Amino acid sequence: QEFLTGYTPYQPEMSQGALAALGDFTEKVAALTGLPCVTSSHYDGATSLAESCYMCTSYNPERSVVLVSAGLFPHWRSILDTYCWGRSITLKTIEIDEITGNMDLEKIQTGDWHQ
Repeated sequence: QEFLTGYTPYQPEMSQGALAALGDFTEKVAALTGLPCVTSSHYDGATSLAESCYMCTSYNPERSVVLVSAGLFPHWRSILDTYCWGRSITLKTIEIDEITGNMDLEKIQTGDWHQ
């Protein structure tokens, strides 16, 4: 007998251990917070970022714009662009200071950013 899942394309013991840990973590967070829905199923930061943008804009459909730092990793931004395009989410880029990497909060508050 052999047991196969879609979650174990390589190093099954590693994948199954990660899935078990994520499941345990999700259960504990739900119990601690009393939230009806908790997720921790994303393996990488880029997917988590994209999914969080989707969740935020889904919560209030009147808000479909997400501000994104120009300092975001380019490959993460590419994934974010793809996810958000498919869900009609508009991304607006906030420039950063080239030396400090900080965003100008005044520009964010006044809406002085570009797409």
